[in-house]
Amino acid sequence: MARAIWKGILKVGALDTAVKLYAAVEDRKVHFHVLQGQTRSRVRQRMVRDTGEEVVRENIRKGYEIEPGTFVIVENEELERLKPPESRNLETTRFVPTQAIGNEWYERPYYLGPDDDDSNYFALVEALQKSQLVGIVRWVMRGKDYVGALSTEGEHLLLIKMR
Repeated sequence: MARAIWKGILKVGALDTAVKLYAAVEDRKVHFHVLQGQTRSRVRQRMVRDTGEEVVRENIRKGYEIEPGTFVIVENEELERLKPPESRNLETTRFVPTQAIGNEWYERPYYLGPDDDDSNYFALVEALQKSQLVGIVRWVMRGKDYVGALSTEGEHLLLIKMR
């Protein structure tokens, strides 16, 4: 049985439905280790300046180049403040006709399953199937803000993260 990767409350108008999020696709990536050729032992990577001098982690900053050679430094605290507030809500903002969203907007699919009382969940599945509409949903997960398209796949809800 698939393991839920996230739990939340799907909000559609006045209806709140507890749901679990499941990955609809599984990445198949090969992860390699960096090894020394003859001994086959692992090697470490270090940060170095153009001169070859090693830079300690505490002195490393992130910067955005605004013109060649000119950088704006962004501190970790500033990046943390930009993160959206944590939430377990999937807010449905509107409904659009299915054909209003082209495939080029779709990025990654997830299944939504019921978490407790499934009567609201399956009523929503049926309503989406009959209306032939797609819900536009916003949510925050793992410190990032997402927009997705809510539709159905068989007898279940399908949430596709959009670009």
